[in-house]
Amino acid sequence: MSGFAQLRILGQAAHSYIIADSPNGIILVDQHAAHERVLYEQLQSQRATGEVAVQQIEPALILELSADMQDQLLQQRTILAGWGFLLEDFGMVLRVRAIPAGLASERVALVLSSIAEQIGAEPSSNPASWDTVLLATIACNMAIRAGQVLNYSEMQALLSDLSRCSTPQTCPHGCPTMIVLGLGQIERAFGIR
Repeated sequence: MSGFAQLRILGQAAHSYIIADSPNGIILVDQHAAHERVLYEQLQSQRATGEVAVQQIEPALILELSADMQDQLLQQRTILAGWGFLLEDFGMVLRVRAIPAGLASERVALVLSSIAEQIGAEPSSNPASWDTVLLATIACNMAIRAGQVLNYSEMQALLSDLSRCSTPQTCPHGCPTMIVLGLGQIERAFGIR
């Protein structure tokens, strides 16, 4: 969508949607989907340059996962290290020493469980496809959540970041980041047309 510079932020609805006024109508931006798109493209860029930002965890996180999940993750630990995850076999548990920068430590178990499930479901013969799924999972779990209150500056920064994305209209999973209520639609709803 072009014309991000012409948007005027009006506020936030249900602590989940940014409401903006544009010359053509009202735009509702799903803050989670928009932030997910922004993070996806930022991580994609970091990965392309080989500079994925990592945060060390001290003390290491200890995760209790099923034996199958733990085995799947450990078999892919080299690929996962490229995305910022430093995993170690620690007997019946998994030790996590590093994670992608920006990922909250309380979401690590959820992310790694989801990745393990996807490893089991995705054919390993297509690493590019698996990388895309992995990247979308990481971005989704790092993104602003629905229900999170944003101040004006945060909403403005998110829309600014979204405007620089190559595909700002959808999140990495294909869901729309925004919907436009055109002036004609609004007028018809009020019986003006």
